[in-house]
Amino acid sequence: MTQAQDSDSGDTAYGPAPSSSRSALLAGSRFGVIQLNRQGRIVAANDRARRLLRRDEGLCGVDGLLSATASRDNRELQRLLARAAPSPGGPGSSGSMTIARSSVPTRLVVHIVPVSAHQRKPGPQQVAVVVLVADPESQPRIDVEVVRAALGLTPAESQLATMVAAGERVRDIAVRTGRSEGTVRWHLNRIFRKQGISGQAELMRRVLSLDGFPRYRSRRTRTNSGSIRPHSEPDPTAAAAVEERAREPG
Repeated sequence: MTQAQDSDSGDTAYGPAPSSSRSALLAGSRFGVIQLNRQGRIVAANDRARRLLRRDEGLCGVDGLLSATASRDNRELQRLLARAAPSPGGPGSSGSMTIARSSVPTRLVVHIVPVSAHQRKPGPQQVAVVVLVADPESQPRIDVEVVRAALGLTPAESQLATMVAAGERVRDIAVRTGRSEGTVRWHLNRIFRKQGISGQAELMRRVLSLDGFPRYRSRRTRTNSGSIRPHSEPDPTAAAAVEERAREPG
């Protein structure tokens, strides 16, 4: 059964995004992101969305047009897309729905957002609608360097924290890293003390909050004493994307 909710708000088919900042958001998002023009044609999609579309289950791209594979879901999807991209100059409406898949019991969650007219760029690649897709079956994509920079961990600790967040057991981590289980637990306890937390559940929550964050790149600076101190900074295009997102109204 299709579940939908409307809310008022004023290369090929999967080609590049229309700006570097949009491109960074596509690359960094924890959701599948699909950008459409007013005709419902796919202008750009990030890696998560491309994988979903290639599987052709739940959502698909038919002749470059976004569609749902089940006819009932597709009728509701096309209705929401039409509401989000009305006649030129008119306000669009956002909406949400879930989409069934045959191979797994979980449903895709789709949120459709209109792009305001003043944010659009002229031309056939003009983005009029952004579609966000959440897949409960997807695995987190967490960069170890982001974890290190955000939580103040050593490279080895950040690798361990990332493996814990991915759901790996102490036994499996020990085998993969060539350590004993006791050594892995010692490192975990060290991380807990650093973070002021008491267990793996809180560590997982903190690490998973970084899912999809754009990759950091390391650079080195020389201190007053002449020593070299490594630290990290976000990719400039990713930072621009975050700034653009922050400027957008509520």
